Amino acid sequence: MKVVAEMQKTPNYVAEGPKAKQIEKPREWLEIEVEFTAEPAKDLGPVIPRLEFRYYLLVKDLDKKPRMLTGTVMHVNVTGNQKLYSVIYVDPDALTKLTGDPGKFKTRDVEEIGVVALYDGIQCGEYASGGKKFWESPNAASATMPGMILNKNQTPFSLLWKDRYPEIEQAAAR
Repeated sequence: MKVVAEMQKTPNYVAEGPKAKQIEKPREWLEIEVEFTAEPAKDLGPVIPRLEFRYYLLVKDLDKKPRMLTGTVMHVNVTGNQKLYSVIYVDPDALTKLTGDPGKFKTRDVEEIGVVALYDGIQCGEYASGGKKFWESPNAASATMPGMILNKNQTPFSLLWKDRYPEIEQAAAR
């Protein structure tokens, strides 16, 4: 797995009909992208029905305390044997919550990145930027901040790069 962290500005869409509303300074989102290749089992055919990615980000909050952001993306109908990507985002407000200062968060503020890929509950890939599974440390649970990681479909980036990322499983309607 190859993992890249970048800051991405909120995309600016142009639509006919509604009046355009200008945003003076688009805010920045943290983007974590994973490059991977999935090899389906022979009995599955070329498409993997479900592939789960668990993300772990270690960052320091405004008090310089380590915080772990966690999130999961479930990809469906993943075509195997080609270069693929999975991506997550942390929105600008969540980044401000961490730093206490809008626009201050930068990719260098991510101390460690961990990604675990699972097929049918069985681990089939892993990445740890520091070489250790920091998310399994005894102190990790007390520093965890769930709900701050968003999948692509939960962001303004949802309309972009459709051919780059496998489909994301939608939550069941209630």
